[in-house]
Amino acid sequence: MKIKYLMVLNLLLLPFVSVKSQSYEKGDHNFSFGYGAPTLNSLAFSIYKNFDNYKVTGFGAYHAKYGFAASDNIEIGINANLSNNVMSYNQSIWDVTDVNSLNYTSLDINARVNLHFGNSTKFDPYVGIGLGYNSTSATWSSTDTNFIETKVSGFIPIGAEFTLGARYYFSQHVGIYGEVGFAQSLAQAGIVFQLY
Repeated sequence: MKIKYLMVLNLLLLPFVSVKSQSYEKGDHNFSFGYGAPTLNSLAFSIYKNFDNYKVTGFGAYHAKYGFAASDNIEIGINANLSNNVMSYNQSIWDVTDVNSLNYTSLDINARVNLHFGNSTKFDPYVGIGLGYNSTSATWSSTDTNFIETKVSGFIPIGAEFTLGARYYFSQHVGIYGEVGFAQSLAQAGIVFQLY
């Protein structure tokens, strides 16, 4: 008898339940927030790793993304990526040791297209490419009294990214994502919110 009541209750509630045939469909809106490491800046700084007291500090890369499902397989959107790294090391010449440092900050804002190639209700793999604006600044400084602090900004004002990623949804609206590739960091992961 209880089974009959549950079946009737399910039939009554069925019109109010939203069920998706796959995790990514036309008209969906996705918001993602993540953190990535290692940053491309910190990898470039490794050429100084043989100096005394070499260290890299900083934050990021932080990644914020918005995507709109233009079709069941194509997502268009915008991404913002921010990172800051400070590299320092000691350099000894004769009996004098100086501390040299480089403070590097980078911000990318890119238009992005993702191609989704899965059909699972929870797992959503994709490949993405982005192109846009990049703002960078770098400051070289030293405790050497003869050193002139050098500031440079805007090396190449073009931002780009290329990643392979996937989303896994715990529910219809909340999940996690992970990506590997070139996007200010070699790997990133975070949380994703989906609205439709």
